[in-house]
Amino acid sequence: RLDASTLVEYLDCFFGQVDEICEEHEVEKIKTIGDCYMCVAFTEDGVEAQRRALGRVLAVADAMHDIAARTLLEGEPMSVRVGVHTGLVLTGIIGKTKFAFDLWGDAVNVASRMESTGVPGTTQITADAYALLEDKSAFMQRGPVEVKGKGKLVTYCST
Repeated sequence: RLDASTLVEYLDCFFGQVDEICEEHEVEKIKTIGDCYMCVAFTEDGVEAQRRALGRVLAVADAMHDIAARTLLEGEPMSVRVGVHTGLVLTGIIGKTKFAFDLWGDAVNVASRMESTGVPGTTQITADAYALLEDKSAFMQRGPVEVKGKGKLVTYCST
C-alpha cells in the first residue's frame, strides 16, 4: 500500500512537469482535484482557431502520457486517462475567500466524462473534437460509450 506522502510527492512532480508543458503550449491549468488535472485552451471563434486550440490540448495530452510513462512511482511507470471535448464554457471567480477561477458548462462535463470512461494510457475525444482534426490517423473509433447524462456517444481513442 502506498503512503500518502509518497503519492503527494509523485503528484507534485508529475503535475509540475505538466504545468511546464501547458505553459509551453498556451494551455491554461484550471485546477487539480486529487489526481485529476483540469486544463483548457481558450480560443476565438472560427474553425481554424478551434483546430489550433485542439492541437495545443492534444500536444499537452501526448506529453502527459510521456511524463506518466517516465516518471516512476515506486519503480513503476504510470498511465493516465485523458478526456477531451470542445465547446463553450462559462468562466468566473466565485466565493468570498480563497478565490478560485473555474469553468462550468456542458463542455466541461463531457470532457470529464471522456476522462472517466477512457482507457488508461489513451486520450479519448468526442466526435465533435474528432471532426475538428485535420489528421485523424492518431485516433480510432472506440464505439458507443455510455456517458452519464448523455447516453451513448461515439468516441475516439488515441492509438
